[in-house]
Amino acid sequence: MLSPERKWSRLTPADIPDSVDTMLIPLFLACKATPPSAVPEAVKRLSVVAPVPLEEAELSVIRETITLNPDEITYDEPAGTLVFSPGTRVRSAHYTHYILDLDSAVAVLGARPAEPVVVVVEIMSVEDGVHLPEEPLAASPDGGFRITNKTGRVLSAVK
Repeated sequence: MLSPERKWSRLTPADIPDSVDTMLIPLFLACKATPPSAVPEAVKRLSVVAPVPLEEAELSVIRETITLNPDEITYDEPAGTLVFSPGTRVRSAHYTHYILDLDSAVAVLGARPAEPVVVVVEIMSVEDGVHLPEEPLAASPDGGFRITNKTGRVLSAVK
């Protein structure tokens, strides 16, 4: 144990007990605590700044430009959503599903898309998950399929 007067001084190998593996000595010396007087004044000032509430942060809104292909769209009438699943016909370890408000899509596009259309969507929430097949011998990537569900609404059509 170090004495209080040597607490912030330079450590030497003599300060390390014999029971410590010699491979850990460089790590121990590298992880030595910084004395409070060595903390820069700018860091001390930053630590007292109040965080910005999430309601005011612009980072909570994500906008993406996607091409809605009618062949990859399903409609959930009771929930009032349009589910766009790009790349579901291609084998992959990761799939993304856009769950969009049906009313906003019809309002922007005028009708349900009959041909591919480029739109700007606002993502309200993103949920990541993993799907493991129920059949243990089914072909699947290590750790299962990664599924990302992005929930939002259609803002505008790009012409």
